[in-house]
Amino acid sequence: MKLFKFVSCGLLMVMLLFSAGCGLFDSKIPKNDTSPIPDAAGSPDDLNIDGGSVGKWGAGADDSSMGVAQGDWRPRTDIKFPTVYFSFDRDIIGATERTKIEKVAKYLNENQQLGLIVEGHCDDRGTIEYNRALGERRANAVKNYIASLGVSPNRIKTISYGEDRPAVPGTTPEARAKNRRAELVPADMK
Repeated sequence: MKLFKFVSCGLLMVMLLFSAGCGLFDSKIPKNDTSPIPDAAGSPDDLNIDGGSVGKWGAGADDSSMGVAQGDWRPRTDIKFPTVYFSFDRDIIGATERTKIEKVAKYLNENQQLGLIVEGHCDDRGTIEYNRALGERRANAVKNYIASLGVSPNRIKTISYGEDRPAVPGTTPEARAKNRRAELVPADMK
């Protein structure tokens, strides 16, 4: 009986130390952030991907944020999907962001030859490791939602850049809000 109590107390201590230690990894992250999710350029109804210049989301969009090729997949520079934004320290897709993803999934379902690279990004708060993991969770959340809308998971690749590739430099609430995102990069699958 004493051995059971000793082991139980030891296990409890390890659990408490582990949970307290986890806070050390994200000690740079304030838990009371209230910075908003940025508005996307245009509205989700403007997602006219098939052709013509339609601003940020359409053909001829700037491809400087397209990321790197994933294996034999090559990013398409003539198609630009919307950016999906996240709340601070979260990987849950908000309602307005789901609308964007639904339109992208519809487009992908109509264009079976296309693949999708989902790039997960974070703002500058948190450790490199924490942000890399959070970026991965964000990319996977988008991948899973798109897959739930009928797009084969084999057509979707994910990568996390953590805080390494900010969309907007700086530490203002607005800059940080724009850096908490998932970039959706259409790609030719080879």
